[in-house]
Amino acid sequence: MKKISNLLFSSILFFGVTLNAQEKNEVSQSEKSISGLSGNALSVEINRASQEKIIEEWEDVMDDYDGKTEVSGNQVHATEVEVEEISAEKIEVAARVEKISETKSAFLVIFFSGGKAISSTNSPAGFVAAKNIVQRFAKRISQEATEEYQEAQGKILEELNDELEDLNDDQEDAKKEIEDSEEKIEEAKEDKKEAQETIEENKEEKTELEQKQDALNKKIKDQQKVLDGAKQEKKEYK
Repeated sequence: MKKISNLLFSSILFFGVTLNAQEKNEVSQSEKSISGLSGNALSVEINRASQEKIIEEWEDVMDDYDGKTEVSGNQVHATEVEVEEISAEKIEVAARVEKISETKSAFLVIFFSGGKAISSTNSPAGFVAAKNIVQRFAKRISQEATEEYQEAQGKILEELNDELEDLNDDQEDAKKEIEDSEEKIEEAKEDKKEAQETIEENKEEKTELEQKQDALNKKIKDQQKVLDGAKQEKKEYK
C-alpha cells in the first residue's frame, strides 16, 4: 500500500512539473568555436548525465544520420552527416560538452552547411530542424540519467530500511532477554546475581541499539530528502 501511495504521489508530481521540465531543455544560440568550426552554436542544458555518456549517445545520433565521427576529449566532430530537414547536402557537425556543476552539463553543437554555421537568420527551416534534434537529445539523456539517479537513491534508502529492520529485530531480542532474565530472578533467587549481570549486559546492548537506531533513523530521514529531490528532478525531465 505504501508503494502504491508513493507511485500515485509521483504521478501527481509528474503532471504538476511537466511544463517546468520542458523549460529545462530550452535551446539557445551564440557564437562559438568547436573542433575547428566557428559560428552560431546551439546550446542546451543536460541533467545528471556524465560527459562520457553524452559523448557516446551523441555519437549514436550522428551514426543514425550516417555521419563519420571522431571524438577528442569532450568534443565530437562528425562529417558527411545527412539530415534532409537541415540541408540537401551532407553537413558537418561539431559538438562539445562543458561541465556546469556536479549535476549539470552544457551541450553545444554547431551545424555547418555550405561553408557557414546554420542559424535562425541564414537558414530558418534548417535551424528549426537542428534545434529539434538537439532539444530532443538533451531531453532524452536528461530523463534517462535522472531516472538512473533516482533508482540509485531508492536502493540506498531500501538498504537503510533493511538495516533498520535488522536493528529493530535485535532490539526486540534484547528486550525479550531482559524480560526472561527478570523472570529468572523471581523464580530462582540463588541465580539472582548471574541473572542480574545478564540484565545489565542486555541493557547496555539495548542502549547501544537504541543509539544506532536513532542514528539510522536520522540517516533515513536525510536519505528520504535526497530521494524526494531525485524524484522531483525526474519529474522535471519527463
